[in-house]
Amino acid sequence: MDRNISWKDDPTIPDSEWLFRTVHPKQVKDGNTVSSGAFKSSSNPHPSVELSSLATPEDTLKRRPGHAGVVRLSTGAVRGIKPGVEGVARDPIPESKSQSANPAHAIIIRQLKPNSVYVEAAYRLSTLCEWIIGPTPTQS
Repeated sequence: MDRNISWKDDPTIPDSEWLFRTVHPKQVKDGNTVSSGAFKSSSNPHPSVELSSLATPEDTLKRRPGHAGVVRLSTGAVRGIKPGVEGVARDPIPESKSQSANPAHAIIIRQLKPNSVYVEAAYRLSTLCEWIIGPTPTQS
């Protein structure tokens, strides 16, 4: 997913904006707790989210079939994770042969080094999650 873009925090995204993120069934523990693994990825260390001003939780889940549900995080709370998070940036996805356009797509800009900060930020992001479309018993 990382398209070699140098992202910066986008001040046009207000702190009051909700960020939606899908959670895979393997990232749900104890039935309904989001694991810090939901915010760790070797292929894209900057977690994808969708802006609530441009998408609904249902839209978000439709784009990621097979996921357990959708959580929301407050942009202001995400930005408050220091050190670890450098901001939130718009990252709209253009339409292509393999996927539909997604103007709501954004990313959480993560501090990648040192690794201890990266790991701690993933944990702190997971504690901010509030289920909007919760996991079903067959998915978690």
